[in-house]
Amino acid sequence: MQLTQGVQTNPDNWLGEWTKVLDRVRRDDFSLETLRPDYYDFESLRLDQDYVFSDDPAFEQQIYVAVLCCLFAT
Repeated sequence: MQLTQGVQTNPDNWLGEWTKVLDRVRRDDFSLETLRPDYYDFESLRLDQDYVFSDDPAFEQQIYVAVLCCLFAT
């Protein structure tokens, strides 16, 4: 996957990437999988200025969802 310019340098990237997500949801229906933006499809991420690696490209989204569940649990 080729890296692209960020939103700060090219605001059209934001619209383009979220349009892809919208198209995918319309085509395949609503789910966590179809809502996952393409920038979550990496097997590495940064944590405390180091890299963390996972075999699962959905790892970052799963951690994000887990944190949200903990924050908003009643």
